[in-house]
Amino acid sequence: MKRLATQLLGSRAKPKRIRHDILDKFEPEKGAAPKLSQVQHFIGHYKRTRLKESDFVEDMEILATGLKYYDEIGSIDPFIFGYEVEGGKPTFGDGTDEHPLVVGVSTPFMLKKLSYANEHIVHIDATYKLNQSGYPTIVLGVSDRARSFHPVAIFITSQVTGPIIHKVLVQLFNMYCVLTGELPEIRYCMADADKAQCNAVQSAVALKTRNPEKLVFLMCFFHVVKNVGEHVSKL
Repeated sequence: MKRLATQLLGSRAKPKRIRHDILDKFEPEKGAAPKLSQVQHFIGHYKRTRLKESDFVEDMEILATGLKYYDEIGSIDPFIFGYEVEGGKPTFGDGTDEHPLVVGVSTPFMLKKLSYANEHIVHIDATYKLNQSGYPTIVLGVSDRARSFHPVAIFITSQVTGPIIHKVLVQLFNMYCVLTGELPEIRYCMADADKAQCNAVQSAVALKTRNPEKLVFLMCFFHVVKNVGEHVSKL
């Protein structure tokens, strides 16, 4: 039963659905069937202990401590960065505008892809459906002339605002400098049609990159079409 439950969990099935499938497959005798509360408890424990899926601050602190960046880290070993450190321990914002949550995940191999940003396009995009807790996920990467996308880092944030985009980029550029010993050079940056994002990108690039005067900010084609359509419909 537990094996079936974990398999169904991989397809994002809900506890109630998992319990029904268990009953249909095993047809347990009356009194032997698991209660919904038992299924929920097993799934919650499995997520926390095996999948490391948790939004508890204490669990996040443990995870960040175990995945800190260090000098001898392997090229494909993941590490967490972007958070504040107090007394040698990671601390996370409470999600307010004054103390936003910003947590980045990358590997040395991925982060070094930012070196191609001096010729190719850096992409910044946010989505809200990559984690079960609903936190915004900001994906950053570089695309090349062959139209291949190379992810550089993924950030979990409490909001998607200009100041948070600025902080995300500053943390990313700082981490790149720690890894390579030099600041990146950003030639093109593509993001949403949002003035706050544009200002955040320009301020972060001016602060933490080489040759910031060469930056060209681009709007993604989807937002070009969307905005043109909205303005044309008003004519």
